Amino acid sequence: MRRIHCEISMSGWGIGEVVELPAAASHYASRVLRLQIGAPVELFNASGEGWLGEIASDGDAIHIRLWEELDGDPAQAQSLPVVLVMAHPRGKKLDLVLQKATELGVAAIWIVPTERAVPRPDGGRLEGRLERWARIAAEAARQCGRRRPPEVCAPTSLEAALKELPAWATSRWACAVDTEQKTLTVRLQDSQRASGAALAVGPEGGFTSAELSMLGEHGFELASLGPRVLRAETAPLVGLALIQSLWGDLR
Repeated sequence: MRRIHCEISMSGWGIGEVVELPAAASHYASRVLRLQIGAPVELFNASGEGWLGEIASDGDAIHIRLWEELDGDPAQAQSLPVVLVMAHPRGKKLDLVLQKATELGVAAIWIVPTERAVPRPDGGRLEGRLERWARIAAEAARQCGRRRPPEVCAPTSLEAALKELPAWATSRWACAVDTEQKTLTVRLQDSQRASGAALAVGPEGGFTSAELSMLGEHGFELASLGPRVLRAETAPLVGLALIQSLWGDLR
């Protein structure tokens, strides 16, 4: 069964109704998937709503006849919510992190400006990039079976991000370039499993001493990811995989 990201509210929909997909979803169903009338589909949006149905019309405007409302998100039911706070890596490395972090079940990805990171885009450029990043996360969610993509946002500063972290992110770690620190694996094994976590990853070269002090003031412990220096796009994925394997839904 094909899955279609459909960014509209599904509140008030009922079994047997025929609903029209938005233009982007219609294009994806007809031009990319080339679905025919009668083909079964699963619709989902960023709010976690979902329906099963079938294609009821073809052409430019696709209509879906609704079969069954879906409850919950089976791919996230047992997951540990994790906020990834990361510096903007160079080039298109962020695209990879958005895709793979979504597959690893991250709840939110906050892209923050740091002293050693690439310059932060301003105004309309940032808004356009946020829309693109959200699309990448939504597509990755569709591919891996998540009904709700992670939140993707860009706080104005690292300090603002740390002040806005959700209260449920009680266990907090910052990836350290200093390999003398305890590894994240050891810290996880030595700690009592929490209901939520935050992982902070710096840019190439790591966080500055001032940024590390700020992280410490907001409850972050330093943790190494092993004896090798990992690239900016590798570190968050290794960290998330360790958290999910020891505390989350990969146990």
